Amino acid sequence: MPKTLLDPKNDFVFKKLFAESPDLLANLIDAVRGSEGPIEIIEVPNSAIDIEELTGKFIVLDVLARDNQGRLLNIELQIRCRAAWIERSFYYLARAYVDQLKQEDRCAVPKPVIGINFLDFDLFAGEQAHWHFKFQDGIQRELALGHMQLHVLELCKFDRQHPASNALIDWISWLKHWHDDSVMSEIHHPAVHQAHDKLRRLSQEEDTRSRAHARERFLHKESSFFGGMYHEQSPASEKKRSEESTHVRERDQATLITQLLTLKFGEPPSEIQQRLYQAREAELDRWAARILFAQTPADVFG
Repeated sequence: MPKTLLDPKNDFVFKKLFAESPDLLANLIDAVRGSEGPIEIIEVPNSAIDIEELTGKFIVLDVLARDNQGRLLNIELQIRCRAAWIERSFYYLARAYVDQLKQEDRCAVPKPVIGINFLDFDLFAGEQAHWHFKFQDGIQRELALGHMQLHVLELCKFDRQHPASNALIDWISWLKHWHDDSVMSEIHHPAVHQAHDKLRRLSQEEDTRSRAHARERFLHKESSFFGGMYHEQSPASEKKRSEESTHVRERDQATLITQLLTLKFGEPPSEIQQRLYQAREAELDRWAARILFAQTPADVFG
């Protein structure tokens, strides 16, 4: 008897689908990048999935690929919003960029890094569903630096708007409605049907199903744990929830800034780490904004 199809939005299933199929991955990336030109994937360095990753706290099962121009592309699918999501995404991009500078060749020029994030939740206000962030001049918008770029695609907004079909819309329709035969019959992009066929094959593999379900159980358990922290609804509990949420964001920001400082300048001394973990959100925001162009740690905290 045929087994029910696995959910391609399960990040384990998503990674297994695309890390093992560079042609499908390239097609998905081309659909996101639109008229920027087709790419050819020549390597997926992190295609292996360790069993520990399925139940690792805050593990991100991303797909890291390198194209024929040497550019690094980091593709992620997130089903719920975590604290400091934007800051974490920027950190992953910056780390991928800086990691290209090998100790023996400090003069090498890093290749561009492009992040693509599919989010199954609304992140930004308004109805815009596809965001493309990059360094560009504040006045001459056409003057842009391509060293680091970030695409953010909010799947639920695409789904609400029902835009005209194209390659990207077909990919998103599949991610949202892989189980609906009537929607699948309206999808015409060949690569999406190839991905659907592979999803069917993966769904028949006992080991893949077992790991996918293990990942689902862990994510549900993690979600229930954090949701249960805020079950009470009284004004006092709401105030407590707000304070705890702020504290979590501040702690995450402090951890992120510590990681970025270590990446750029080496591990910060204990007095700086203590200062970070005692700081409030607004102060942490100012320090984070200064790191990219800082020449010394003093430039960050000055």
